[in-house]
Amino acid sequence: MAQVCILEYPGTNRAHDFQRAIAPIAKAEVVWHADELPDAPDLIVAPGGFSWGDYGGAGLVAAKLSPASAWLLQQEKRDTPIIGICNGFQILCHLKLLPGAVLHNVRGKFICRSVRLRVPQNISLLMRDFAPDTEYFWPVAHGEGRYVATSETHERLKDEKRIVLEYAEDLNGSLANIAGVCSENGRVIGMMPHPENANDLAHDPDGQKLGSSFLDGVQNLLGVSA
Repeated sequence: MAQVCILEYPGTNRAHDFQRAIAPIAKAEVVWHADELPDAPDLIVAPGGFSWGDYGGAGLVAAKLSPASAWLLQQEKRDTPIIGICNGFQILCHLKLLPGAVLHNVRGKFICRSVRLRVPQNISLLMRDFAPDTEYFWPVAHGEGRYVATSETHERLKDEKRIVLEYAEDLNGSLANIAGVCSENGRVIGMMPHPENANDLAHDPDGQKLGSSFLDGVQNLLGVSA
């Protein structure tokens, strides 16, 4: 059975949400960031929350001080798939596993609601089963979600098809409405929206399974037959 490792930091609050969301396709273990970590997991997830209370900047302390950081860098070199969601995305950017940075929303307000998203053509296996340019409806919950990068980095992300999610509106001032990006090999993915909560009754009262394509993508990363 595939081994999915979900990291938990002080202040993480979405680890068990992700664990519950992927339960139909894989058994995931929530692992404390300072405990012994597995040698060869099939997938690593850095979930959402407020690690260290976002002290000094969202995800900064987790990236700088957590013993899990060296392990994440090592696993990236082994091509282990890594998903960072919200605070996890911020951590991956601080570790330079993903380009750019995630800063305070342009209006300085915390945004917590469901938003419309588009999936441009991209190289990530996680997003392979999404229909290009079709709108998806997932929740967000962040005060520091504004993605920024240099113009050179932006051009490279576009040319290499590494933009995995875009807001269908100017939500928080993100560069080109970018909501998620991936690494050069497509195996490290970061995003601000919360697909693990897309099927929750509050966001999906009609039972449309708004996060089903995300589960298909997780299966792709794990090499599990859909």
